[in-house]
Amino acid sequence: MGRDQGLLHVAGEVMPRSLAPAIETIRNRVAFQPREAILNDASPDVLLSYLRLPEAADDVEAWRTALRLLPPRSPRRSAVVAHVEALEA
Repeated sequence: MGRDQGLLHVAGEVMPRSLAPAIETIRNRVAFQPREAILNDASPDVLLSYLRLPEAADDVEAWRTALRLLPPRSPRRSAVVAHVEALEA
């Protein structure tokens, strides 16, 4: 298993419909750790997989990180640029 492989298994939020304070604390703690690992150490493919998650849709820092990681001539870059521009509008 490669360095990034474990990061591909992030499936979404813990109990996303729960409003219980203890569940919200766990959800925030669990969401923070994979996000930080992805932003600091993931390949572009893993980062783009993360960006497809609903909770990453408005994560400007993650989208900007994708811009830094993608080569200038990458065909995937235009979609990332468009998303960043929409977030910043």
